[in-house]
Order: sequence, then C-alpha cells, then structure tokens
Amino acid sequence: MIPKLVSQEVNKIFGDDELEKRKIKQDNYCFVELEHERDKEHIQKLGIEVNELGPRKVICMWEDASPLEVGGYLVVDNLAMGRPSLGGTRFTPTVDIREVASLARGMTLKNAAADLPFGGGKSGIVAKENITAEQRAEVIEHFAQMLNRYIEIYNPGPDVGTNDEDMKTFAIYNGLNNVVSKTVDMGGNRIDILGAAAGGVVVALDEVFSKLYKLRELPQFKKYPLWELKDATVSIQGFGAVGFNAAKLLAEGKLLAKCKQAPKLVGVSDKDGYIYRDDGLDIHELPRLKTDDHVVSSRYYQQNKKAQGKDDFKFCNVADDMLRESADVLIPATPIANYIGIDHTHNPCVTVDQSGHWMVIIEAANTLSVEKERNEERHRLEKILFHKRGIFIATDYLVNSGGVIFAGLRKAASDSKRTRHSGRYPRRPQESAEMARSTP
Repeated sequence: MIPKLVSQEVNKIFGDDELEKRKIKQDNYCFVELEHERDKEHIQKLGIEVNELGPRKVICMWEDASPLEVGGYLVVDNLAMGRPSLGGTRFTPTVDIREVASLARGMTLKNAAADLPFGGGKSGIVAKENITAEQRAEVIEHFAQMLNRYIEIYNPGPDVGTNDEDMKTFAIYNGLNNVVSKTVDMGGNRIDILGAAAGGVVVALDEVFSKLYKLRELPQFKKYPLWELKDATVSIQGFGAVGFNAAKLLAEGKLLAKCKQAPKLVGVSDKDGYIYRDDGLDIHELPRLKTDDHVVSSRYYQQNKKAQGKDDFKFCNVADDMLRESADVLIPATPIANYIGIDHTHNPCVTVDQSGHWMVIIEAANTLSVEKERNEERHRLEKILFHKRGIFIATDYLVNSGGVIFAGLRKAASDSKRTRHSGRYPRRPQESAEMARSTP
C-alpha cells in the first residue's frame, strides 16, 4: 500500500487520470519517474529547485498489494562523474522527497570534490512508526526489489535508520557489487564500525587548525590567539555513528597527523539531552558508557556525579540547548540540516542570537538543500557567521565525505572484478586502516 506521505507528494503534481498514464507498473510495484528536462515544472512543484546540476531523475515508488505501507523515494541528482550514483538509504517516519533530493545533491558534490568516478544519489524509505521487526524486514525486502530497477544508475548504502544488515538484504536482491557497506560475511567494509565518515571529520579538524593562522589576516579573526588543536575545546552534537566515532578517533589520536594531541571535549548531546563541563569530559570513558541506541549523556552525568561528588557537570534533557554553550569547535553530527538558523522560520536547533560562541564549525551533518528558501537563508547565515561572528565553517560536503570515499574506493576496486553472488559469499577483503586514515 502506498504510504500517505508518498501519496501526498504524487498528488501535488498529478490528478488521478494523469497519474494512471505516468505510473509504471512492474509486478506489484509502482513507479512515477520525473526527468530533469521533461518534468522540470513537476519537480519544482515538489519544492525541489532544478538547475544545471540536477536532479536528473526523481522517483516516487511503492508496493501496491501489501496491507503494510511500503514505499519511498529515489533521487539521482547527477551522473557527470560516472555511473552509478552512490548514496545511502534513509529510513525514518518523516523523510520526504525534498530531504532526499538535498542529500542526493550533497552526494554529487562529495563525490566530485573527492574525484570519485560516481554520481550523486540518495533514497528514502517512509517508515511508519512503531512497526514490528517482521514488518520492518518486509519493508526492507520490498524496497530492495524496487531499487533493482535502477541498479545501473544508483547503488545504495547505509544511512540514518538503515544498517549493514539491511544492505545485505539489498545485495541479495541486487547483487554484491550494487550495494556498498554490506555485512562482513558478504565481504562488507563496515563503514560505520570503522568510523570512515568520522575519520574524515577528524582529519578535517586537524587540517583546519594547522591553517588557522592564515585567518588572522582577516579583521574578524584577529581576536583569536594562535591556538593549537590540543589547546582547543570541542562540543559534539549527536553521539550516533559519526559523533561517537569522532570522539573515539580523537581520543585515539591516530588521525591527528599535524596537531598530534587531542583537544578537550567539553560537550556531547544525544536524544536524552546533553552533558557539558568546562574542565572537559573523559573522552575515553564516553564511548564505554554509550548504549546501543547511542545514549550517553545521562549515564555519564549520573556516574561521574556519584563517583566524584562534583557539581561542575551540567546535564540538561533538552539536547538542542547544547548549542547555547560555548566551545572553540562545534561538530554538528546529527541528521539535522538546520542546526543553526537566522530565525525560527525553518525550525533550527538554535538561532544565531542565542547560540554559543565558537571559532570553528566542522559540519559532520549534511546541510545542503535544494529548496530555494532554505538555500537563500543558508547564504545569509554564512555571511553572518563568517563576517560578523568570526566563525570559520568547514562545509559539510568537503569534510564529511570520509564514508563515501572509503566506500567509493572499495567499489572502484571491486568493480574491475565484478563478483557475482552464487549462493556463496566471497571472502572479506582485508580492511585498510590507511584508507580510513586518508579520508580528507
């Protein structure tokens, strides 16, 4: 059954009669495909800005026979760097076609900036809340079969709400070489476990601090001392795969080639709230206390307050309020594009006038948008942060592309062999620590 959110998107552009003409039926699966040139007006009606980059193809798809709501979106933004496009599959109750299109544009720019021979794409599954494990498995299986129609132009990977086990299902239906980051028994490269995306963020932080002295030529940055990274304080918004691994990799220090010593972590937020301490949090203890659903703030606060009797820890159950706290470096690492805004129009986590004071923002979160109004606000926001507040922003697609670089290089290598699934999985290739380390 078509999800209500998907139905609403389709009804924005087609009446019943025209929808029947445009709908492509394949067994019990339905597809509505919009092309860049032919359907520009239809795409723009969906709130997606169309320009010379893309999107090349916007697709709504669903399963028509199941009583369960099964469906979602695929956006292939650009194929100029090569085929197929690469990008994760998001699985949340609120994912919409504009979010998927924005994420696909981010993948276009990430792959191009990294000089990977792949285009940019993204898919999204509309998840009904509180479905059972069996229902979730059914949704994943149906979506895998829907994606099979597009394996020549799009290969999925894990994203928010999906994991390597889901990619295993995708690979069974679409072939081992048409999915990235599968399970180990399928020769997977375990992108999230190895922290490839976080590795790129840490390398970027190291590089930015090694060049900070150049910013002092600008008047708004003269107030900052010539700090090294080891003297800086850091707050991380979100303790999921990227935020957790960023903290872990900073603690290990293996990716700090230029600054050598880890900075002081003073703030971490998760879905339960945030923990903050001026004198710093135990960067080694935080990963140990993290629960399976990426919660650490309340546990860390309770354990340390009882053990040490200290009252200089701050815990708040409003996670977004961490962005009101100051640190030299902010790492936004949640799936929230508008972590900061000029006003409340687009429901940011915090507005500029209420935010903490930062010197550098390393955008581990994806912030690009293909919505015209949000793009315009982002440009205004960047001017305020850079020129008036003296904050240097390391833009998302330049610093959070470690995951796709890791996956893209592995895929480029395996594509030359074209392993086919014959009921027996290939041996797992040896993981390369150097590859993860070199993700800029």
